Amino acid sequence: MSFADQLKELRKSHGMSQETLADKLNVSRQAVTKWETERGMPEVENIIEIAHLFNITIDELLTAEKGAIKGKSYLYESVTEYDIDEPKKFDVSLDTASMVKIRSTDGEKLLVNLYSNEIETLSSNMKVKIDDVRSRIDINLKRLNDISITQCKQGLVVEVVLPEKYIYDCEFAVNTHELVLSELNCEDVEFDGKIEQLTITNVQSHVEVNCNLDMLINVDNFTGKLDINQISSTSRMYLPKDLEFATIAKGIKTAISYEFDYDEALKPEDVDTIIELNGFKSELVIGRHE
Repeated sequence: MSFADQLKELRKSHGMSQETLADKLNVSRQAVTKWETERGMPEVENIIEIAHLFNITIDELLTAEKGAIKGKSYLYESVTEYDIDEPKKFDVSLDTASMVKIRSTDGEKLLVNLYSNEIETLSSNMKVKIDDVRSRIDINLKRLNDISITQCKQGLVVEVVLPEKYIYDCEFAVNTHELVLSELNCEDVEFDGKIEQLTITNVQSHVEVNCNLDMLINVDNFTGKLDINQISSTSRMYLPKDLEFATIAKGIKTAISYEFDYDEALKPEDVDTIIELNGFKSELVIGRHE
């Protein structure tokens, strides 16, 4: 379930109209409509107010996992730990999941955490394999026995926690409804696969996303270069109101458009955030958070 669907369901279950919810949050009805139609995400302050209003945690609101239990952790968990003592290149293949979260920590352990409210045999039927070969670590998540792709797509959450001081660069193969990238400071991060929603928070890096689906991209506190590589796709990106950024469109028949007055005079060398669209017959529409 997306944030938009979660918000709509919460509002209706509490008998509120869009106008009533807007009044309680001190925003316009048009803002609520935009949030519920995946054309934008609320500011952090509004997310806090929404969670408080409906008596749920912020994590429950943003994760919006089907079957999530209010006030409790996931029913089933599986944790894999691995000690690291030197910089590594991480090559990670995660198969299919409902949500994938990737973040860093100041510790020295690599963690691969699996969560679900639906897959009872999570520990026995999901295998995390780690191969440490010189300067590279390969991480593979595989389904065993009777676990299906559909089960993983609907009910599996994967969290990869990387030790920040030992990250050289990272490559991820992911198929997920939502990818959350947070608290990362490294040279390069590359993603290949199918991603419907992408959230980037507190990241300083060169991030490259290779995906041919129409994506909804929400960015908050990002410094670096974000490359979106697509074929025959139209994606939407929402940035903070005060973020200065420059854009580059490369490839064949690619275009970037804006839902606000964009300063075309901004050049890549003048700003700390660069958005680049590459590919063929693709469009990126950029807006601002409410």
